[in-house]
Amino acid sequence: MKMSEQPLRVGIIGTGIFASKRHLPAYQKLPAEYNVVACANRTISKAELFAEKANIPSTHVFSYLDELIRCPDVDIVDALLPVSSNLDTVLKAVEVGKPIMIEKPLAHDLADARELVKVCASTDIPVLVAENWSYREAIPKMKAAVEKCGEVVGFEYVQSIPFRPDNPYLGTAWRATPSHVGGFLSDGGVHQMAFLTGVLGQVERVSAFTRQIKKENGTVDTVKATMQLKSGVIGTYGLDFASAQPGTGYFRIHGTEGTVEYRFTDFTLSYTSAASPGEPEVVVTGKEEDDVKNEFENFAEAVRTRDKTLLKCTVEDAFHHFAVVCAMVESGEKNGESVAVPQP
Repeated sequence: MKMSEQPLRVGIIGTGIFASKRHLPAYQKLPAEYNVVACANRTISKAELFAEKANIPSTHVFSYLDELIRCPDVDIVDALLPVSSNLDTVLKAVEVGKPIMIEKPLAHDLADARELVKVCASTDIPVLVAENWSYREAIPKMKAAVEKCGEVVGFEYVQSIPFRPDNPYLGTAWRATPSHVGGFLSDGGVHQMAFLTGVLGQVERVSAFTRQIKKENGTVDTVKATMQLKSGVIGTYGLDFASAQPGTGYFRIHGTEGTVEYRFTDFTLSYTSAASPGEPEVVVTGKEEDDVKNEFENFAEAVRTRDKTLLKCTVEDAFHHFAVVCAMVESGEKNGESVAVPQP
């Protein structure tokens, strides 16, 4: 049975950069689905500033997350907090029966991540990990193109993210001195895992080397790895947050009958058949501006139907994305030793 067709009343906890730049605009694009009615920040002046942008009345501006979660005028909770807070925040929302969205990566370490999987498995309340890359339209398009390649021989996945001293995320304390495994390699790396595994499936083992190039990034910020997927496919993976501008990025998959390549720089997907090597089929997938909007539409559907199985990115998926990063960091600490990807 569906919930009321009235817009879902949203309470946002954590009113920082991403809440203002991506979440609030996405909610505003979906007025039939959502109405942002409350916000909370432990620095009340930040909550008040956000409330002005979102037209939230002063009576629904809080400095404590417990107040917002228990507010009777809030139907769902959107918690944009340091990931070390995810477990405690989910427990509080589930206790009062409210669906909740939390930030990625799933947790700051594997112990909390495993506990979150258990908590979410024990309830029918939808809990969404806000992995917006899982909602990129290029994933199903690339997956369909791979089916024309015959047997997959291997892959290369490369993302080089420009380092910018004025990056506003460098100013957030929990990123500058990260407690979460891998720092930016997990904070941004789970995006890459959502894309890679969305196309080719889960990772079984990794062998990786890591290093820190920019002290401002707080911990290791560069990884080069070899991966073996559960399917048996072998490929290479590289990610850094230390390069000069402009950044580069591509995902290339080789098969016995063709090659597929996706370029992150211009959102172009191409397929080259072994039978016609000089005539690639090219599809421009377009900018992924609406991946957050797509994500919110999916969450609204799951909440309204009270069916968490509709969520495109499950808590178990988010665990795997984070676990692959944890395995790479561990392998790097062990000088490239092969490491099995942890299970929930």
